[in-house]
Amino acid sequence: NIVKVEENSSVIADARSTQCALSLGQYFVQDEVTQYLEQFDLTPTPPNMTVVGYNYEYECAVSPGNCFEGSLDMQQLASIARGGETTFWSVDTNSGSWFMDFVLALSDSSNPPLVNSMSYDIVGGKEGDITAGLRTHHPPP
Repeated sequence: NIVKVEENSSVIADARSTQCALSLGQYFVQDEVTQYLEQFDLTPTPPNMTVVGYNYEYECAVSPGNCFEGSLDMQQLASIARGGETTFWSVDTNSGSWFMDFVLALSDSSNPPLVNSMSYDIVGGKEGDITAGLRTHHPPP
């Protein structure tokens, strides 16, 4: 039982709980995530967050639309499994095999996130085919 829920109590994640927001061209502001948790009295703050890839927080001031989804994902993940490690994983959507690269990186990790969130309608979009790279990494027999 990773998360223990008792009646009339807060839910604090076990340290083994890990979650990941997969970012496709989005960023987030860590201070906004902390403010969100504080506003709703969701401890612990600051949240335990890690960035894999890149997170250009300055983009949020210049182009706020580049941060709405990323910030929302991080706020929700950090508030649901409070205290668990939350990873913001940024991928290069121009790579052609970004999804397969992400899946392989997870499989190679000694401690991969247990919950992974990707909240975009990406199939057929500018991000390309999510099956790209399958034949390169796993050719048919």
